[in-house]
Amino acid sequence: MNDLLNRLLPLLLLWPIAWASLPAAFAQPTANRDKIALVMKALSNPFFFKMEAGAKEYAQKKGIKLEIFGTEMETDIERQTGIIDNLVSRGYGAIVIAPIDSRKLAPVLKKAVDRGIVVVNIDNPIDKDVQVQQGLAIPFVGSDNAKGGALVGEYLRRQLRGKGKIIVIEGIRGAQNGELRKQGFLQAATADGGLELVDSVSGNTNSQAVQPGIEIANRARIPVITIDRKASGGKVVAHIASDNVAGGRLAGEHIVRKLAGDGAIAEFEGIPGTSVSYERGKGFNEIIAKSKSLRIEVREVANFNRETARDSMARLLAQGKTFDAVFAHNDNMILGVLDALRRANSAKRPTLVGFDAIPEALQALRDGDLSATVAQKPERMGALAVDLSLKALRNEPAPDFVPVELDLIEAPP
Repeated sequence: MNDLLNRLLPLLLLWPIAWASLPAAFAQPTANRDKIALVMKALSNPFFFKMEAGAKEYAQKKGIKLEIFGTEMETDIERQTGIIDNLVSRGYGAIVIAPIDSRKLAPVLKKAVDRGIVVVNIDNPIDKDVQVQQGLAIPFVGSDNAKGGALVGEYLRRQLRGKGKIIVIEGIRGAQNGELRKQGFLQAATADGGLELVDSVSGNTNSQAVQPGIEIANRARIPVITIDRKASGGKVVAHIASDNVAGGRLAGEHIVRKLAGDGAIAEFEGIPGTSVSYERGKGFNEIIAKSKSLRIEVREVANFNRETARDSMARLLAQGKTFDAVFAHNDNMILGVLDALRRANSAKRPTLVGFDAIPEALQALRDGDLSATVAQKPERMGALAVDLSLKALRNEPAPDFVPVELDLIEAPP
């Protein structure tokens, strides 16, 4: 940790020089100009807790005015963006950032740089292509994550004598340090026909966030029923949900039919770690993996958000990438993809498949803009939830899991 801070210091000492060279409009003194802000992820993470302690100790020794900020959850991109935006408006001299996401924080960091604030990137590197697009050149201080992943891959190959099946448990998808670790690991582990990758899943379980609330309800003897997304802890009377794995398979089968078994696909994923996103992706990938000619060229984490999906698709189109089909884990994201295609005036539209059958997606189906959407039945889920709640209050027996059927709705011929 001290080594990391020692490497940071020369960069941070440059900030008074940077300020002095700025136009007067940006270089006006403020009460915070001589302060450094260290913005991290969740301070509950032991890694960042140690980083906080080491930074405070180092700053005290060097006489540096340091303030530390963090988020409650490792996936709270909006909160981290808000922290940086606030630091910019308050005129801090320097920001050291361990970004939650390697791409989505670039615009607010661009704002900081344009205001003459020195920005240093640690732990998780900001994507190089995004930096080029934003006109940024933010220095990075951190480990070689690909090399670290390769060390683990080589170790496992030795331990398993070059034969065996492995599973990768990922961190936050969209964070480049995790992507680099996975890339380095797989290159080393599977080299020369070595170990076989069975699956790669996200271990970032956002469903943990609701666990304390469920436990409070449990202590108060209030029955809890979950709908749509599973909770990772606490006692739940019943869970009502669509079979999202089956829904993902329906989407995959539709694309296989449409592409006649050949083509490039983009997959837009939901919130990493949620059961819904994992299960829909699992079912979809199961079907695509059976085709030798179909391939998933890119996976974009868009957090079930339309604007995020639109921006991601616009970036891919600007890079000259084309796809024969796009599957998104919900309709908001597939509509965002459609927005980007419309803005780009793409001559050839890929097959677009969403999930949820929301009214706007159904209209897009009728207009011929979408090819299909997987329809859940939220009305049925809500009615079942009320029914099970009454049974629980009456101490009547209820099933642990109530599956709700799905339908594939396709565009008219």
